[in-house]
Amino acid sequence: MRQKISMICPTRERTKMLDRFVKNIFDKGTDNIKNKDYFELLLIVDNDDEQTKDFFAESLSEYPTIKMINRERSEFFNRDYLNFGASKTSGDLIWGVADDVEIITDNWDLVLNKRVNEFESYVNQGYLANMFHNWMPEEMAYLINIDCDDGDFELYEFCRCSFPMITREAYQKLNLFVPIEWKFWGADYGLGEIYRRAGKVLSLEEFQVAHWTYNNKNEAYRREEDEINKRTKTLSGACIMRDTPFREQEAVINKYVKMIREKRGPYFPPSKISLANITSPLEELIQEIAGLKIEIKKYAKEMKHISVDCPGRGSSTAPAHDEGVMDMNGEYTCPLHPVPLSQCQLFIEDDKITSSCAQPECDWNTNLLDEEYLCEICGYKGKFIFYIENLLNAAGRHNNLSRRYAGLIKKLGMLVREYDNNNMLGGIQQ
Repeated sequence: MRQKISMICPTRERTKMLDRFVKNIFDKGTDNIKNKDYFELLLIVDNDDEQTKDFFAESLSEYPTIKMINRERSEFFNRDYLNFGASKTSGDLIWGVADDVEIITDNWDLVLNKRVNEFESYVNQGYLANMFHNWMPEEMAYLINIDCDDGDFELYEFCRCSFPMITREAYQKLNLFVPIEWKFWGADYGLGEIYRRAGKVLSLEEFQVAHWTYNNKNEAYRREEDEINKRTKTLSGACIMRDTPFREQEAVINKYVKMIREKRGPYFPPSKISLANITSPLEELIQEIAGLKIEIKKYAKEMKHISVDCPGRGSSTAPAHDEGVMDMNGEYTCPLHPVPLSQCQLFIEDDKITSSCAQPECDWNTNLLDEEYLCEICGYKGKFIFYIENLLNAAGRHNNLSRRYAGLIKKLGMLVREYDNNNMLGGIQQ
């Protein structure tokens, strides 16, 4: 039975935000979070951060459930701070947060523990050990997806939360909190994909947090960008995994998926499960299939475009056309025949875009990157800058989601037949 919650909060020189954050935790929680056997907040602070050290000594040191842990400074927030902090925790649930988070849910600790324990009782009674979920009793390595009001909760393309929470068993299985390959921003995506594809995500819609950030679409939780934000934005832009080609990200994700899930039979579990849909898995599966169909269409459209920049515009980010793309549906054609490139054979190999005419009698063949084009806006004539990876990534995601879509369609057919035969889906019987 879950009882102790461990919260990891890396922080640096933002004592006003840290003060608000701590007050919010205790204001929204029950009196239980004053008990060291029930809750711990680990503040991960740089050795050279005297401001935060002084604030802790003056304002937080009397809190029995708050600890400050010092470490050498690192540029890699996710890899070095969250994983470092997780290694110091003792709780049943491990939650990685930031000092700009606000918990919205009243009695949040009670809600969290109660719902998780309720869910795990269903797992241990075998309610999820069926063709739908394949979640056997005692399999407790999973991710808890919470509502961060960032639009991710409703999407089936991925399943992640900006401030992830995992079980103790999940940490022990991978021996890390977030994938070490995502050293900075983007680790929530990697972590979410690992557990989504393994079918080990519990979504708690009623558990809500807000993110006080300078780019929050919700004006109620928007604040000014500070120096820490500016620095982290620069560092995240240099993060290798942030711009890594899709196929390389897939290799990293699948490596961890194999460590999480059991190898048995066709494995196309739903992206996530909630206590609300345990009793109606068929409806949830249909909803996910519909969501996947929308995402597949989106990437199918992106696969027909190649992003380009015009060097003559005076900026490497200035688009050559209004939408910054070369439309493969007909804007450019074979120079010998009026055939749109979308109908020609297009090959992308060794960082080259090679096209040949669709007309069998035409021997036109060229590397599009070597061609000279005329910018209709600035008049520049010469070679454009092509971003092949954008198209390749869209194709990769399209293929990945298409395979999942096909698998879930097959599962849907199996479930419908099972339902017709037994008038039940192996879930919780009412």
